[in-house]
Amino acid sequence: MDLVITGDKIFISKKSSDSKSWKEILFFYKSSRTFNSNLELEEYLQINYNLSSLDFEKINKGLSDNTTHAVELIFSTDGIPFQIRELNINIGSSESKPQRICEEEWFYTLDKAVDGFFLFVYLGGICEQIRIIKLSDSQVEAFQNIGKSFVKELAADIWKQDSQVFKEAIRENRRVV
Repeated sequence: MDLVITGDKIFISKKSSDSKSWKEILFFYKSSRTFNSNLELEEYLQINYNLSSLDFEKINKGLSDNTTHAVELIFSTDGIPFQIRELNINIGSSESKPQRICEEEWFYTLDKAVDGFFLFVYLGGICEQIRIIKLSDSQVEAFQNIGKSFVKELAADIWKQDSQVFKEAIRENRRVV
């Protein structure tokens, strides 16, 4: 059982894997930790994330489903209690590896990963700057309806210094750091 941390998610996977495999599956993989028992995991979550036994029961219930590969931990904020969300991540499956959808060299790339669509816009310069956002549901829908021309317009807007699309992504916590 692994506790995996990405740029914007923390989840527990039923299957354990090494960091190389997680990096292949997840774009924004940061770290993972393997636990040999539920008790070890529960102690870690209680100490490091201040989760209660009731919270851990929710996690166990989510992981007990045979169709669920992992559960995302959604911590309490603004009065909303701790929640979990089921994730289906197939470790070692070619489906779970990021796929390049479209690109224009030295301008943008659009990739599809397990946790959504990500647009990389190259700004250039001495530092080879880049802006990365996760597409919102409405942007994904527009891309599926319109196609590559929508992505090109979106990338052109994000490339601008005063991009409204990029500011919106920051407000909605879809910017990838």
